[in-house]
Amino acid sequence: EAGIWYIGNLEVGDFKKLEIISEIIETGDITNFAVVSGNEKDPNLANNEAESIVHVYPAADLSITKTVSKYEYELGDIVRYSIKIRNDGPDDALNVKVSERFDKSLVLKSFKATRGTYDRDTNEWTMDELAAGGEEKLLLEFKAIKDGIFKNNVFVSSDTFDFDLSNNDDFALVKII
Repeated sequence: EAGIWYIGNLEVGDFKKLEIISEIIETGDITNFAVVSGNEKDPNLANNEAESIVHVYPAADLSITKTVSKYEYELGDIVRYSIKIRNDGPDDALNVKVSERFDKSLVLKSFKATRGTYDRDTNEWTMDELAAGGEEKLLLEFKAIKDGIFKNNVFVSSDTFDFDLSNNDDFALVKII
């Protein structure tokens, strides 16, 4: 957006300073361009313009949701979890990693990801990228081998800057009787 700053009279040797604070709403190179002029004849027009370029690195807002098919199970039942990750952009998220933390009272039986790779030894789901606006799911099935109430945590991260970490983790509770 263009704006005009009317200074008024400026005596020889005086200077005025304008500080502009703005919110960044896009990534990439952002150029700010300024021009100064006055009513009097200016013998040197070469120094009446200036520009500044700010580089804003890519950013992605990843979010994760973990749900369980129901809260209460009996020993030996299969517990079904669903994990959904989403990238609200504005850019693609690179090297996405979802870390799954579950109690040893649950034994992993099967998993299915809509995209990427799930490593059952590290309990990590990874993918090279998740496009802005993209969404993927991971379904996990566990066998319940011990009674109690268990909280299963999950966290999503990537190599791309995430400006809102408040939605990068979730959990689900189950009760085994």
